[in-house]
Amino acid sequence: MFVAGNFLVAVASILNIILEIYSYCVLAAVIISWVAPRSVHPIILFLRSITEPLFYRIRRALPFLYRSGIDFTPIVVFFGIGFVRRFVVSTLYEAAVRLQ
Repeated sequence: MFVAGNFLVAVASILNIILEIYSYCVLAAVIISWVAPRSVHPIILFLRSITEPLFYRIRRALPFLYRSGIDFTPIVVFFGIGFVRRFVVSTLYEAAVRLQ
């Protein structure tokens, strides 16, 4: 069963890294939206292409977050990332420990 435990540790570690990188991308997208909202630089376009689909879905599901004049959507994304890291990643690590 140690193979399954090691597999779960690997999955949890990769998921944790992906969520960490995505949270930095969200933070960068927020800062860029304040500094250069209409920029067409390739890096900025890339950041928008990976963050806007999630922002759009949240804005559609919770329209009151965006219509108040200040966009609170990134805060919801940060809370969601924190929840997934605390719940899913931690659960995978605990399951891996029990399988080893």
